Amino acid sequence: MTAYIQKYIQADDIHSIAYKIYGNKHGTPIFMLHGGPGGRISERLIGLIDLSFYKVIAIDQRGCGASTPHGCLENNTTHDLISDIELIRQKENIEKIIFFARSWGTTLALLYAIKFPQNCSCLVLRGIFLARQEDENATFVKTKEFFPKEWSDFSQGLDVSKLNEDYYSKLFNSDINIAQEYNERLINYFELLFNNIQEEHILSNPSNLLSSKIFLHYSVNGFFIEDDYFTKNLSRINDISGYIIHGEQDRDCNVNQAYFLHENWKKSKCCIHPNATHSDRSNEIINNIESIFIERQELVKKTDE
Repeated sequence: MTAYIQKYIQADDIHSIAYKIYGNKHGTPIFMLHGGPGGRISERLIGLIDLSFYKVIAIDQRGCGASTPHGCLENNTTHDLISDIELIRQKENIEKIIFFARSWGTTLALLYAIKFPQNCSCLVLRGIFLARQEDENATFVKTKEFFPKEWSDFSQGLDVSKLNEDYYSKLFNSDINIAQEYNERLINYFELLFNNIQEEHILSNPSNLLSSKIFLHYSVNGFFIEDDYFTKNLSRINDISGYIIHGEQDRDCNVNQAYFLHENWKKSKCCIHPNATHSDRSNEIINNIESIFIERQELVKKTDE
């Protein structure tokens, strides 16, 4: 495991936010945002960054990872997560941020950049998620076109027009056996969407049940943002440069989100990998990420000369 410094910051009366600092303490800062909601930081992705040059700040979102209380949903909204990022930026005395975010983390990076464009130098976004109703519908309903048998099992006995709401009621059921049964269905279907293959059956446990509850808490609340928020506000980041990395075979986050973002963000570069899924394990995705941070490194060096 890569060496790091563990830090915490008290965000409010309830939440303590954990974050790890990797690499050169005087290096160019990168804020790393994980997916989910309810996900975790990938050490493997950190390994794609030159830590002799960069300083990586990897944040555990509220209720996730080492942040406490674990799994807590009180005062846990999108707006709270954006405030936490700003709190950490101020504490670490960082002027300009490079964001490296994946999936749900790309939503947060975009929202932060819209609110605080003056604090951002670049956004590196992998697996775009825009948190609109059409994006949730593409994941929960339209994926039946690709995995009809698995989707039938996933949706069995539930209202297909509100699958996220029905799963929410099942996972928050007072009967733990019901909660565990439906959590197992949920996590295995989403694991299929992550890789486009079911590699192994994942059993429900207390940890992934809490993660699923966080995810559904956000999903049923429309991720706490207006459905047309990005349509109205993306122009605010037109002076920020950025990179969009997406797999054309991504069934978890439909590729149309990447195209929409690129069309509405003037200084973005977009790379759609034809064979890639939502997983970051393909060589084309790995090489793309590595090349971006090398490119940014060279730009910083030229600016300093």
